[in-house]
Amino acid sequence: MTKRTLIAVVFLLALLPAGAGAEDKLSEMMVAAAEAGKKSIALIIWRVDNGTGERVMTSLGICVLVDEDGKAVLLAMGMDPRIPVEFYGTFEVTGPGMGEKRLKASLMGVDPLTSVGFVRVEEGRDWQPVRFAKKTNLSPGTRVVSVGLLSEAMSFTPYVGAGVVSATVHTPETNISVVGGNLTGFGSPVFGADGQVVGIVGQQFPTHRKMVTQSRQITFGDMGGHWTSWFHPVDEFVFILDEIPASPDQVRPLAWLGALRIEGVPTILWKINGMTSPGVKLHDVIKGQAADKAGLEDEDIIVGIQGKPLPKFPLVQQMVKHFGRTMAGYGVGAAVEIDVIRGGKPMQAVLTLEAAPKQPTQALRHISQEVGVIIREKINIDQYIDKTSSGKTPGLLVLRIGQNTAAERAGVEVRDTISAVNGEKVTTIEAFKKLIERALKEGKPVDLAISRSGQDIAFSLKISATPEPPMP
Repeated sequence: MTKRTLIAVVFLLALLPAGAGAEDKLSEMMVAAAEAGKKSIALIIWRVDNGTGERVMTSLGICVLVDEDGKAVLLAMGMDPRIPVEFYGTFEVTGPGMGEKRLKASLMGVDPLTSVGFVRVEEGRDWQPVRFAKKTNLSPGTRVVSVGLLSEAMSFTPYVGAGVVSATVHTPETNISVVGGNLTGFGSPVFGADGQVVGIVGQQFPTHRKMVTQSRQITFGDMGGHWTSWFHPVDEFVFILDEIPASPDQVRPLAWLGALRIEGVPTILWKINGMTSPGVKLHDVIKGQAADKAGLEDEDIIVGIQGKPLPKFPLVQQMVKHFGRTMAGYGVGAAVEIDVIRGGKPMQAVLTLEAAPKQPTQALRHISQEVGVIIREKINIDQYIDKTSSGKTPGLLVLRIGQNTAAERAGVEVRDTISAVNGEKVTTIEAFKKLIERALKEGKPVDLAISRSGQDIAFSLKISATPEPPMP
């Protein structure tokens, strides 16, 4: 056999399917995953109401712990850490072999950095916790399998998916792509060859494809329909399993540096700012917060953390996100050394991170159909967002106004602060609702005291027991 023929034979052999051993191992992995689906995963159902109406939410839960009484702790990916605990309603769990039965459950907490939640199942069942790898070391060509649940119409039957690792990307979160198959749905555990969880199916990304015609070349994004081919490796979240909260009030607070706005500096502006590497610029540094205490000012550019330069990303938005995640990861009370550019000159500072204050998305809201507004309770950070005297005025903030409503006809505007109703000061949704109900019962108009951009304005609204048309 000639050398050329030998090379051709070797090449063709390389293209043949993997041996029986590899196929047997894949089958073993899929069988094990299917078994895990019967006792280790379930569907979590919960209700959320921030004052604008109840929403029913669901997520796949993965059993991470079973106590002496047989009660399980489930991990759920993608829960919103910005939702205050008082907004949550009931929690229930259902899954394979449970028919129409739903088990009572309760929220233990949501980690603010990873958006991973923990739910305790208050009723016993034959649970089997899964094992999580401490770290992933998945190179291209590594086989992985996952298990999810089909819909309620299909009795939440476990189903498995499989694929081969093809790439690891940082956006700045780490995500791993698979080819040669599909994974299961969002929140599904992904297993390695040793049976340990190496990741969880999360956000999916489009695949860009090119179509060439006789006249032109077209590039288009393809979300792949029902294809699922990305997952988050355990490196992104496994550390929180060492500090599972016993209740929502024990969740570790999110750390922040005390600036309302942070933006990435485009490469084209590096030279003019005296930069030679990526950086983020601070805006609206809040007096008395961490950045201010460290001596930082508006327009300061942070270019390094703990002696290391900030990494470069394709988009400045990704750099800002990476910076925020990195700082938050140090935790409240951490002293972080940062390298700063101010006025084109380098300097250093030590930043002691503090707990992030309550955010606008966490404030209680209310839809008043009678008045025709959506309002929320004001929080401490509002005084820094609105720098006029209205920002410090106690009251309720107007978020939206319905068309052809009493509020619109009177001249109420978005971002107005309602400080009083019929002469009585209001700072809570509950107080506002009672005053509106009283006015309706007595057949009186509603007089609103408004603070707008530092000016005090009064409006008188005619409302009736018949609600205005639903808010658009």
